[in-house]
Amino acid sequence: MGTASDGLALSTPYSHNRLTGRPHVFVGRPVVCTGPDLLNRWTKIDRGDLRSVTMSSSDLLRGIRKCSFGKRPRRLAGTDLLARQTPLIMSTRYDDLVKKMAGPDYYRYATELMKAGHDALPAVHAGMGHSNWRVRRACATVTYHVVDAESLQRLVLLTRDPKKKVRKTAVLSLGRDRSIDGQNLIDAVPHLAYSAMNDPAVRVRRTAALMLAAQTPERRIRRIFRKILKTEQDPKTLMWVRWGLSRTNSQGKK
Repeated sequence: MGTASDGLALSTPYSHNRLTGRPHVFVGRPVVCTGPDLLNRWTKIDRGDLRSVTMSSSDLLRGIRKCSFGKRPRRLAGTDLLARQTPLIMSTRYDDLVKKMAGPDYYRYATELMKAGHDALPAVHAGMGHSNWRVRRACATVTYHVVDAESLQRLVLLTRDPKKKVRKTAVLSLGRDRSIDGQNLIDAVPHLAYSAMNDPAVRVRRTAALMLAAQTPERRIRRIFRKILKTEQDPKTLMWVRWGLSRTNSQGKK
């Protein structure tokens, strides 16, 4: 260690510039450090001989200013770190639950997604396009209880799904009356009417007729039911159609 007349004197490895003869101080990377740490983090760039020199307090101050540029890295508290990691962890958990619904006991996992509420909807939306039809059916079941506008739009696509069980569940979830102040997020009547009149599976047509009959009575629904009466042969479907007609007729008399 050496001493200096103007204050703090420290001895540290320096590399001298061969052209100017003045010592260099270089910093390997931007860090925030104390005086002792500063001495340990210096690195030489010039490949000249190392020699021990005396460093004054003003030289040390200039070195600290070089070393401490940039913003100080903020230390995250435990609660902040947990708050940042929780959405990612929960999202991964919901994705895992969606994948597990590929089995026959899907309803157990679907119930957990229903309890999670709208936080689980992104994973459910992805599952509605899954290659496994059981996953698509299970996600359509979840949207019967937890839904948003995007879920309803995806349900419309599932009413044209190749698997009839998926179509049936999608029609059931799409036809649930979710009117808020007399308005629904989507007009489901045209899609229900298409399924009730054109779906090749009789169980899908029955479900669509039931959900149409459960809608708020309207004149257009009455016209749809009259068309179905002319073409439908299934007794159970006709039963729901007649019940829907009785509802619309009684509402019209009032």
